[in-house]
Amino acid sequence: MPAAVSKVQSGDLHPHKTQEASWLCPYYAVGDRLMVNEDLDSYTSVERNIHLVTPASLHHKVASSLHLGHQGLIFMLFRVRHSVYWPGMEGDVQHHCNLCQDCEKHAPSLPLGSLIITPLPVYPYQQVVVDMFKLEGNIYLAYADRLTGWLELHLFPNDASSSKIMTHLRKLFTSWQLAAICKTVSGVRQHCKIDQHWKGNLKQRE
Repeated sequence: MPAAVSKVQSGDLHPHKTQEASWLCPYYAVGDRLMVNEDLDSYTSVERNIHLVTPASLHHKVASSLHLGHQGLIFMLFRVRHSVYWPGMEGDVQHHCNLCQDCEKHAPSLPLGSLIITPLPVYPYQQVVVDMFKLEGNIYLAYADRLTGWLELHLFPNDASSSKIMTHLRKLFTSWQLAAICKTVSGVRQHCKIDQHWKGNLKQRE
Protein backbone atom coordinates (compact mmCIF):
# COMPACT_ATOMS: atom_id res chain seq x y z
CA MET A 1 0.00 0.00 0.00
CA PRO A 2 2.74 2.57 0.75
CA ALA A 3 4.23 1.66 -2.62
CA ALA A 4 0.91 2.50 -4.26
CA VAL A 5 0.80 6.00 -2.80
CA SER A 6 4.43 6.69 -3.72
CA LYS A 7 3.98 5.42 -7.25
CA VAL A 8 0.79 7.41 -7.82
CA GLN A 9 2.44 10.56 -6.44
CA SER A 10 5.49 10.14 -8.64
CA GLY A 11 3.31 9.85 -11.72
CA ASP A 12 5.02 6.61 -12.67
CA LEU A 13 1.82 5.02 -13.94
CA HIS A 14 0.89 3.27 -17.14
CA PRO A 15 -1.26 5.48 -19.41
CA HIS A 16 -3.90 2.75 -19.50
CA LYS A 17 -5.35 1.61 -16.19
CA THR A 18 -6.10 -1.88 -17.47
CA GLN A 19 -2.40 -2.48 -18.15
CA GLU A 20 -1.29 -1.49 -14.65
CA ALA A 21 -0.81 -3.93 -11.77
CA SER A 22 -4.17 -5.03 -10.32
CA TRP A 23 -3.28 -3.87 -6.79
CA LEU A 24 -2.61 -0.36 -8.09
CA CYS A 25 -5.72 0.10 -10.28
CA PRO A 26 -8.10 1.14 -7.46
CA TYR A 27 -5.93 4.20 -6.75
CA TYR A 28 -6.16 5.68 -10.25
CA ALA A 29 -9.39 7.55 -9.50
CA VAL A 30 -8.08 9.19 -6.32
CA GLY A 31 -4.49 9.85 -7.30
CA ASP A 32 -4.82 13.62 -6.80
CA ARG A 33 -5.96 13.08 -3.20
CA LEU A 34 -3.05 10.92 -2.07
CA MET A 35 0.07 12.22 -0.39
CA VAL A 36 2.86 11.24 1.99
CA ASN A 37 2.96 13.36 5.13
CA GLU A 38 5.69 12.71 7.71
CA ASP A 39 6.19 9.19 6.36
CA LEU A 40 2.45 8.49 6.66
CA ASP A 41 0.34 7.80 3.60
CA SER A 42 -2.80 9.92 3.66
CA TYR A 43 -5.94 10.55 1.64
CA THR A 44 -7.79 13.89 1.55
CA SER A 45 -11.57 13.62 1.29
CA VAL A 46 -13.93 15.94 -0.57
CA GLU A 47 -14.58 17.70 2.76
CA ARG A 48 -10.79 18.29 3.05
CA ASN A 49 -10.45 15.86 5.95
CA ILE A 50 -7.24 13.81 6.09
CA HIS A 51 -7.48 10.02 6.45
CA LEU A 52 -4.72 7.46 6.93
CA VAL A 53 -4.32 5.10 3.99
CA THR A 54 -4.58 1.65 5.53
CA PRO A 55 -2.60 -1.27 4.05
CA ALA A 56 -4.45 -4.43 3.06
CA SER A 57 -2.87 -6.36 5.91
CA LEU A 58 -4.74 -4.16 8.41
CA HIS A 59 -8.18 -4.00 6.77
CA HIS A 60 -9.58 -6.91 8.77
CA LYS A 61 -8.07 -5.59 12.01
CA VAL A 62 -9.62 -2.15 11.51
CA ALA A 63 -13.05 -3.62 10.76
CA SER A 64 -12.79 -5.93 13.77
CA SER A 65 -11.88 -3.04 16.07
CA LEU A 66 -14.88 -1.03 14.89
CA HIS A 67 -17.06 -4.09 15.35
CA LEU A 68 -16.17 -4.67 19.02
CA GLY A 69 -19.10 -2.65 20.37
CA HIS A 70 -21.65 -4.41 18.10
CA GLN A 71 -23.24 -1.03 17.37
CA GLY A 72 -24.25 -1.77 13.82
CA LEU A 73 -23.27 -0.80 10.30
CA ILE A 74 -24.22 2.89 10.52
CA PHE A 75 -21.90 3.49 13.46
CA MET A 76 -19.07 1.52 11.85
CA LEU A 77 -19.34 3.45 8.58
CA PHE A 78 -19.47 6.77 10.43
CA ARG A 79 -16.24 5.95 12.27
CA VAL A 80 -14.36 4.56 9.32
CA ARG A 81 -15.35 7.44 7.00
CA HIS A 82 -13.76 9.91 9.39
CA SER A 83 -10.47 8.16 10.09
CA VAL A 84 -9.02 5.82 7.47
CA TYR A 85 -9.18 5.04 3.76
CA TRP A 86 -8.65 2.18 1.37
CA PRO A 87 -10.36 1.38 -1.94
CA GLY A 88 -13.58 -0.56 -1.36
CA MET A 89 -13.48 0.29 2.35
CA GLU A 90 -17.24 0.70 2.88
CA GLY A 91 -18.03 -2.57 1.13
CA ASP A 92 -15.49 -4.42 3.29
CA VAL A 93 -16.92 -2.93 6.48
CA GLN A 94 -20.47 -3.78 5.44
CA HIS A 95 -19.46 -7.35 4.67
CA HIS A 96 -17.81 -7.66 8.08
CA CYS A 97 -20.91 -6.30 9.80
CA ASN A 98 -23.30 -8.52 7.83
CA LEU A 99 -21.55 -11.57 9.24
CA CYS A 100 -22.46 -10.53 12.80
CA GLN A 101 -26.00 -11.13 14.08
CA ASP A 102 -25.45 -8.86 17.09
CA CYS A 103 -24.71 -5.90 14.81
CA GLU A 104 -27.91 -6.51 12.86
CA LYS A 105 -29.89 -6.73 16.09
CA HIS A 106 -28.58 -3.51 17.65
CA ALA A 107 -28.11 -1.44 14.50
CA PRO A 108 -29.57 2.09 14.85
CA SER A 109 -32.54 2.87 12.64
CA LEU A 110 -31.30 6.31 11.56
CA PRO A 111 -27.86 7.30 10.23
CA LEU A 112 -25.73 9.99 11.80
CA GLY A 113 -26.08 12.91 9.47
CA SER A 114 -23.61 15.67 8.74
CA LEU A 115 -23.98 18.97 10.51
CA ILE A 116 -25.86 21.47 8.35
CA ILE A 117 -24.77 25.04 9.04
CA THR A 118 -27.25 27.81 8.23
CA PRO A 119 -25.58 30.91 6.72
CA LEU A 120 -25.38 33.80 9.18
CA PRO A 121 -27.91 36.63 8.76
CA VAL A 122 -26.73 39.98 7.45
CA TYR A 123 -29.24 42.29 9.12
CA PRO A 124 -31.62 42.10 12.13
CA TYR A 125 -34.73 39.95 11.72
CA GLN A 126 -33.55 38.55 8.40
CA GLN A 127 -33.63 35.14 10.09
CA VAL A 128 -35.81 34.32 13.08
CA VAL A 129 -36.55 31.22 15.10
CA VAL A 130 -39.94 30.31 16.56
CA ASP A 131 -40.70 27.79 19.28
CA MET A 132 -43.52 26.96 21.68
CA PHE A 133 -43.37 25.56 25.18
CA LYS A 134 -45.58 24.95 28.19
CA LEU A 135 -44.76 26.21 31.68
CA GLU A 136 -46.97 25.90 34.77
CA GLY A 137 -50.04 25.25 32.68
CA ASN A 138 -49.50 28.23 30.35
CA ILE A 139 -48.48 28.05 26.70
CA TYR A 140 -45.81 30.43 25.43
CA LEU A 141 -44.54 31.35 21.99
CA ALA A 142 -40.86 32.32 21.75
CA TYR A 143 -39.70 34.50 18.86
CA ALA A 144 -35.99 35.32 18.52
CA ASP A 145 -33.75 37.16 16.08
CA ARG A 146 -30.71 35.08 15.08
CA LEU A 147 -28.40 38.06 14.56
CA THR A 148 -28.94 40.03 17.79
CA GLY A 149 -30.34 37.26 19.98
CA TRP A 150 -33.30 39.48 20.91
CA LEU A 151 -36.06 37.31 22.37
CA GLU A 152 -39.78 37.98 22.68
CA LEU A 153 -42.23 35.81 24.60
CA HIS A 154 -45.99 35.78 24.17
CA LEU A 155 -48.35 34.13 26.64
CA PHE A 156 -51.46 32.26 25.53
CA PRO A 157 -53.30 32.02 28.88
CA ASN A 158 -56.28 29.98 27.72
CA ASP A 159 -55.37 28.08 24.59
CA ALA A 160 -53.02 28.34 21.62
CA SER A 161 -55.23 27.77 18.62
CA SER A 162 -53.83 27.96 15.11
CA SER A 163 -55.61 31.24 14.41
CA LYS A 164 -54.25 32.87 17.58
CA ILE A 165 -50.70 31.79 16.80
CA MET A 166 -50.94 33.10 13.23
CA THR A 167 -52.44 36.39 14.43
CA HIS A 168 -49.53 36.97 16.79
CA LEU A 169 -46.94 35.94 14.18
CA ARG A 170 -48.44 38.43 11.73
CA LYS A 171 -48.08 41.16 14.37
CA LEU A 172 -44.43 40.24 14.85
CA PHE A 173 -43.78 40.20 11.10
CA THR A 174 -45.43 43.61 10.81
CA SER A 175 -43.52 45.09 13.75
CA TRP A 176 -40.08 43.76 12.89
CA GLN A 177 -40.40 43.19 9.12
CA LEU A 178 -41.08 39.93 7.35
CA ALA A 179 -38.19 37.52 7.92
CA ALA A 180 -36.48 35.94 4.94
CA ILE A 181 -36.11 32.70 6.90
CA CYS A 182 -38.30 31.58 9.78
CA LYS A 183 -36.90 28.48 11.43
CA THR A 184 -39.56 26.57 13.33
CA VAL A 185 -39.81 23.37 15.31
CA SER A 186 -42.46 20.68 15.38
CA GLY A 187 -44.24 22.34 18.30
CA VAL A 188 -45.15 25.26 16.06
CA ARG A 189 -45.72 23.29 12.89
CA GLN A 190 -48.26 21.02 14.52
CA HIS A 191 -50.33 24.03 15.62
CA CYS A 192 -50.31 26.05 12.43
CA LYS A 193 -48.92 26.53 8.96
CA ILE A 194 -47.86 29.80 7.38
CA ASP A 195 -50.78 30.83 5.17
CA GLN A 196 -50.55 31.61 1.46
CA HIS A 197 -50.29 35.38 2.01
CA TRP A 198 -46.99 34.94 3.84
CA LYS A 199 -45.62 31.91 2.01
CA GLY A 200 -44.70 33.94 -1.05
CA ASN A 201 -42.14 35.95 0.92
CA LEU A 202 -41.17 33.62 3.72
CA LYS A 203 -38.91 30.58 3.70
CA GLN A 204 -39.95 28.25 6.49
CA ARG A 205 -37.44 25.61 7.59
CA GLU A 206 -37.45 22.82 10.14
